[in-house]
Amino acid sequence: MGEHPRSSGAFMRQEQADAQVGEGDPQPPPASPLPVSVTVRWRGQPVGHVEDGVFVRTVRQSHILRQPPALALHIPVIDLVASMGAVGVAFNMPDGSVLAGPLDLFTGPRAIPVNRGAGDQRAVLLVDFFRLDVRPATGADLAAFAAAVSS
Repeated sequence: MGEHPRSSGAFMRQEQADAQVGEGDPQPPPASPLPVSVTVRWRGQPVGHVEDGVFVRTVRQSHILRQPPALALHIPVIDLVASMGAVGVAFNMPDGSVLAGPLDLFTGPRAIPVNRGAGDQRAVLLVDFFRLDVRPATGADLAAFAAAVSS
């Protein structure tokens, strides 16, 4: 069995990180190895989070525009997530799939201005995103995993 990453030195204790920065040394301590997730709020409500440069939002069926089939974001939300360093978007869809793409989709020429009564938004057609489908694991998948782990 392999050594735990924390015991192998892959993770550095904070005291060790602090000790690496001496007087007059302009280098900050190393960044945390764990991803940082920041909640994005619109009108006081959480609408998603930014993690590793991607704005992630869980979508309900009522969030999807019907004609044309599209996803929309409020313009101030687009500006906010861009200011937080997001360069991509990922929408967790009701069917379990994920639609993803660059944040620029919402500011590019194919973005559609919409106002559904809650302020100005920009919509992007569902076909403009790339789709990641995740299928449930089968018994055969689990057996193959168990065989690989035990060998």
